[in-house]
Amino acid sequence: MFSLPVFGGCACGGVRYRLDSLPGESGYCHCRICQKVSAAPAIPWAMVPASALHYLSGDIGIFHSSARGERRFCRACGTPLEYREQGRDEVGLNSVTLDQPEAVVPQKHIWYASHLPWFELADDLPRFAGEG
Repeated sequence: MFSLPVFGGCACGGVRYRLDSLPGESGYCHCRICQKVSAAPAIPWAMVPASALHYLSGDIGIFHSSARGERRFCRACGTPLEYREQGRDEVGLNSVTLDQPEAVVPQKHIWYASHLPWFELADDLPRFAGEG
């Protein structure tokens, strides 16, 4: 369980951030863009209010991955940190970048229509073809 504030960062330690709100809704994203930017079959994520996420250090890169939104990452090591969709006040934070990633338990799978058939997680979580 978390206590506030919550901290996290990238693989090289250059980027550090603080959350002033506990992560909320969470899951695995199987969309093709997440697969490509992470070089993995899915990204575990958790929603946080954009106003609660504060970068403390590091060089943050921004990649406009689609017409819908942008992704932020560490320019030094490439760790994908978050996804921000235009017009929303929440951020999809890559939950494994938290200092205590085990505290965020995924609740669902989204964009499952593009999941890779050789990658199946043995869970009973709901699977949504799109956003869910």
